[in-house]
Amino acid sequence: RMPQMDGYDVLRLVKSNPQFADIPVIFVTGENSTNDELKGLQLGAVDYVRKPFRLPLVLARVALHIDLKRKNDILESLASLDGLTGIYNRRKFDECLETSYQTALRYSKPLGLIILDIDYFKQYNDFYGHSLGDDCLKKVAGGIATVAKRATDVVARVGGEEFALLLPNVDKIQLQTVVDALQVTISELAIPHENSQIAEKVTVSIGATSLTPNLQSDKDYLYSRADELLYEAKENGRSTSRID
Repeated sequence: RMPQMDGYDVLRLVKSNPQFADIPVIFVTGENSTNDELKGLQLGAVDYVRKPFRLPLVLARVALHIDLKRKNDILESLASLDGLTGIYNRRKFDECLETSYQTALRYSKPLGLIILDIDYFKQYNDFYGHSLGDDCLKKVAGGIATVAKRATDVVARVGGEEFALLLPNVDKIQLQTVVDALQVTISELAIPHENSQIAEKVTVSIGATSLTPNLQSDKDYLYSRADELLYEAKENGRSTSRID
């Protein structure tokens, strides 16, 4: 019964914001109607405490929901990570791409996307074996993660030897800097690759693009364009980058 905006309105706002939507909300109210309680739960509240209340009981309920939230966060984190490299998996990347795209569209900000592929990785596995192949993937993933320094950057393994780096609020000029840093970082890993056709160590091919979303574009175009540029880089001799 707050003026101008009641508790249900507050809850709607919280749940409509992706940054806050998964925060547990407990109603504390003087209302005694079952319908009011049902309405709050249907809007996303996790519990409903009626006045007058006993503080120890409220504190116990808060502790319970904090514990449940932590456990759910752990499960969500495990479901979002690539089991081998420890970075985000394709499912989580797709979620982040959707969220980042919508945010960039809302605020008319650029969104950069880099897709990179380890050159001649099949030959690497054939020559060194899958155990060392897995180690190579882990090292490359770790290298990419060191380049993605901002909290909003997203690093993911999106295929067998394919990785993606999502960069909110990064234009084409800034994108070039990140691409250059990636090439240097992978080169400095100096992972031997005797079966490569272009170098004695592991290299990567990169496709990168940046756009400011509008109503005529979509996230699928952003990804497909970066993928096209990656293909061009591989066709152009590999161990190179194409940026648009």
